[in-house]
Amino acid sequence: MCGIWDWPEFKQIAGRAWNPNRLRGHDPYGTFQVRITAVDHPITKGLKPFETTDELYTCLLTSGPPV
Repeated sequence: MCGIWDWPEFKQIAGRAWNPNRLRGHDPYGTFQVRITAVDHPITKGLKPFETTDELYTCLLTSGPPV
């Protein structure tokens, strides 16, 4: 998926894309809480908050409000 930050449709679909111009690399790997914000959406309906271990991506370009 190289170059997705240059594809405007990707940012419209995903809401975010990696920003290659940020000076730091990947964000720290660790445990974090996932909160479901669209609890009535068909894809997330019935999901509860949970904890997982991964890296949070904060060096992202946006084309709108957080998703």
